Amino acid sequence: MAEKTKWRIATHIRAATTPYGVDFVDVLSGAVLSTDVVGARIWSLAQQGCDLPSIAERLCAETNLPKHVAECCAVELMVGLAGRGLIEAVDPPGT
Repeated sequence: MAEKTKWRIATHIRAATTPYGVDFVDVLSGAVLSTDVVGARIWSLAQQGCDLPSIAERLCAETNLPKHVAECCAVELMVGLAGRGLIEAVDPPGT
C-alpha cells in the first residue's frame, strides 16, 4: 500500500465513533469490527484525508508513541480494514 494512499469507506459499511473507539458495521452481513481509541484516532485522521505518514506524525505528537509504533498502528489498521473490505484505497491523481 503506497504511503500516500487515501481511503474511502465501502458503501455497505457504517462507522460509529464511541468514547472507547470506533465500531464498523457491515450492513450486508451484520459483522461488526471494533477498534480502541488509538484506532478511532487513526480512523478520524484517515477520514480527514490524511495519508499514513501524516497519521503517524499526528499520533506521535498527540500520544507520545514512538514513530515506528505509530506507523505500525496506522498501517496495520488500514491494511486490516482494507483486507476485510471495509475501506477501499484511493490513490491520489497522477499515481
